[in-house]
Amino acid sequence: MLTDKEQRLIELLEEKGVTITTVTRGSDREFDLKFQGTNSIGNFTGLARLTAIKELVVWYSDEFAAETDYGTLFAGDWSGVRDSEPETQWRLFERHVLPLIEGSSSTG
Repeated sequence: MLTDKEQRLIELLEEKGVTITTVTRGSDREFDLKFQGTNSIGNFTGLARLTAIKELVVWYSDEFAAETDYGTLFAGDWSGVRDSEPETQWRLFERHVLPLIEGSSSTG
């Protein structure tokens, strides 16, 4: 069962043209989910935190890259985000995506 915030994340992704077809929970931690679905590129499977970062924030900016494990070395390159340690990915998600979820509601 999804929490209200997890459901809202899926709604935000759908507003960006992402269709989530399957959700699998990794642990009891909120947002520790794995998605399968389609996006503008085609079919994908990915962790919710990475899917949300890629689809909802400007991850390719120098400022965002500086917060990854690789700094601006990989600015504009998804691998800098994708290959960062899980703790870094969670921190990026909590800093950049969670406010979008908490600051929005499906009713307005």
